Amino acid sequence: MNKYCLIANYHLTPLQIKLAKSLERLNISVCWIVVNERLYSLIHNSGWASCDILYLSLPSSNSFKTFTEAPLKFNDLLIADRALRHDVKIGIAYLHTIADKINNFLKDQKPNFIFGEITWAHERITAALCKFHGDKTYLSPHTVRFPAGRWGFFIGEDQTDLYISQHKNNQVITNDSLEVVQPAYVKRNDELIKHARTLRARISRIRRFLTRENISSGDPTHIQSRAATLKIAGAEEINRVLYRFVNRTEISPEMLARPFVLYALHKQPESSIDVLGRYYEDQLSIIRAVWRTLPAGWFLYIKEHSNAIGDRSMSFYRKVQKLPNTYLVSEKAPAANLIKASKAVFTITGSIAYEAALMGKPSFTFAPMFFNRFKFCKEITINSLRNCTDLRELIALENTRAIEDPEKYVFSHSFEGVFTDVFTDPNVMQNENMEKLTEAFLNLNRN
Repeated sequence: MNKYCLIANYHLTPLQIKLAKSLERLNISVCWIVVNERLYSLIHNSGWASCDILYLSLPSSNSFKTFTEAPLKFNDLLIADRALRHDVKIGIAYLHTIADKINNFLKDQKPNFIFGEITWAHERITAALCKFHGDKTYLSPHTVRFPAGRWGFFIGEDQTDLYISQHKNNQVITNDSLEVVQPAYVKRNDELIKHARTLRARISRIRRFLTRENISSGDPTHIQSRAATLKIAGAEEINRVLYRFVNRTEISPEMLARPFVLYALHKQPESSIDVLGRYYEDQLSIIRAVWRTLPAGWFLYIKEHSNAIGDRSMSFYRKVQKLPNTYLVSEKAPAANLIKASKAVFTITGSIAYEAALMGKPSFTFAPMFFNRFKFCKEITINSLRNCTDLRELIALENTRAIEDPEKYVFSHSFEGVFTDVFTDPNVMQNENMEKLTEAFLNLNRN
C-alpha cells in the first residue's frame, strides 16, 4: 500500500483531513506530523491512531543531543523561523530534538510523499531529510497564481520547480493562455486586511493576546514569551497608526511617463522572504543596491504590500525616501499600471515578477523561483548589480535570454481546482473541488 504523510497546518487541516479520508478509501494510507495540541486531537478524533501521528512540541529545557545523521543548517533554520528566533537556546534544542524524531518517524512510517509548506522549521527539516535520504519526496501543494484556479506540487525546500507525475505529463496540453487575472483569494485577502484595521478587530487582537486563545503551550509556531509577543504586536499596532502619516505619492500620468523601475516590498516576516528569500531578507539593502545602479535620469518607485502595513517602522520609510529619485507610491496604486509603464520590476521572490514577465516586461528576483525559467524573468544577485554598467545593461541582457514556454510548462505541471485553507476560501471543501484535489494526489502514484 502506498503511503502519504501530511503536515497539519492550522486552517488548512480540515481540508487535509477530508482529503486524507478520500485517499485512504482509495488504498493510500496517511500519517501525520503536527505541532499543535488542538490539531492533534482533531486528527486523532477523526480516526487516526496515535502511532500514526508525530506530535512535536518545544522542549522543557535547552539541553539536547546533537543531531548528526544528516547535514542540516540549524542556524539558518533558527533565524528564518519567525517564532523560534525569539528564544535561541530553546529553539536550537528543539531543532536538534525534532530532527531526530522526524528522521525516525519517516523511517518507521515509510511514506512515499510528504506534503507540507516550508514556513516553519519542522517543515524545512522534513524537506531537507527527504532530499538527503533520497527515498522520499517533499511536496508543497500551492496555487500557481497565474492562471487563476490552478495549483501544483512545488518541490523541496526552495520550491524552484513543480513536480509532475508521468501520468500527468502524458496528458494532452490545451492551447489555453496564461491570462494575468487576479485570483479570487486576492479579493478575499483585501477584505480581511480592511477588517483587521477596524477598532473591533484591534480589540479582538488584544483579547486574544490576554487569553492566549488557540495558543497551545509548547507550540513552536507561536512565540511563547508574552513580553516578546507584546513587543512585536504593540509595534505593529503603532506602525499601522503611524503609516497614515507616511508620505506616499499618488500615481499620475506624469509619473508613469518617467523612466523608472519598480521594487515591490514583501510582507515580513513571511516565508516568501524569510525562507525562500533567505540571505536577501534585508529589503532596505536590496533597495539601496537597485538604486545605486539606476541610470542618470531614472527613478525608483517602491510599492508597499497592502498586507504588510504595520510590519515596518517610520524610520524604514524615511531611509527609503532619503534616496534621491526614489518615491514610495501608494499601496492602492494598481500594480498592473505600474508594471506596464516601468522599465523593469525587482522583487526578492514576489509573484509580481511572474506577472510582469507574462506582460512582456523585464523582471528580476534575488532568489530562485519557478518563473525564472520564463522569458523576461531572471534571477540575479547583488553581484549582478555591482558588475553591470547600469540597469540598462541588465535589462538588455535579459531580453536576449533563452526561455521555456510558460503556457506549456504551467498547464502541464498544474491541476484544476483550489488548494488553500478554509479561512481564505470556505468553498474549497465543496465536493467538486475535493474530487479534483483527490485525483491530483492520486496521479502521484501513477508513474
